[in-house]
Amino acid sequence: MVINVILQKDFEKWLDAIGYAESTVYASVNYVRDFFVWLDGTPVKELSQINNQVIKTYYEYLQQRTNKKQSGSLSNNYIVSNINALKRFSRYLQVTGKANIEIDLPLQSITTTTKSVLTQAEIRALYRACDNDLLGIRDRALLSVYYGCGLRRSEGIALNVADILLREKRIYVRKGKNYRERYVPMTERVKRTLKIISV
Repeated sequence: MVINVILQKDFEKWLDAIGYAESTVYASVNYVRDFFVWLDGTPVKELSQINNQVIKTYYEYLQQRTNKKQSGSLSNNYIVSNINALKRFSRYLQVTGKANIEIDLPLQSITTTTKSVLTQAEIRALYRACDNDLLGIRDRALLSVYYGCGLRRSEGIALNVADILLREKRIYVRKGKNYRERYVPMTERVKRTLKIISV
C-alpha cells in the first residue's frame, strides 16, 4: 500500500496550517511514508484496514529494525517520534473524515539531551576566526544575527534581506516558534557589522 501523493501533500498542508514547525512537518511526512512502505509487505491494502494492532505490529518491527546509519538498533527517540507522527496522521484522517484510526500505545518518553552551550571565550574565538575578506565579513554578519540577536536556526534560515531593519535597529522574524512573528532588537555593534555587508 503506497501513500497517495495527494493524501501526503494534504497531510503536509494540514500540519503546516495548524502551526507545526517546518522540521516536524518534514519528519512527520517522512515517517508516514516509511510506514506505508512497510505496509506494502502486509495484507493491509486500504486505510480502513489500519487499526491499533497494525500500528502495534509496526512498533514491534521498529524495535527490531537495525539502524541504517550506524550499528545497532533504532533509538527509542526515533521510534517514539515515528509513532507520534502516525498519531498526527491519524488525527488528520479523523479531522478530514478520510478514516478513523485509533492509536493507543504506551510509549516511553523521549530522552532529552543536554544542549551544549558555547562559552564567551569560544564565541570570541569564532569571531576572530572570521577573515577580513568578503566571506569573512559574511560569516561575521551571520554570527551577529544568530548570536548577537539570539535567533534560532530556523528563524535565521527564513530571514530575507528586507527583514533586516538597520534604521530601526530591529530584525523582523517571520517564522518564530509556533509560527509567531516578532521583532528582535539589535545592538549598535550588530548594526555596524550588518551595515558593512549591505554596502
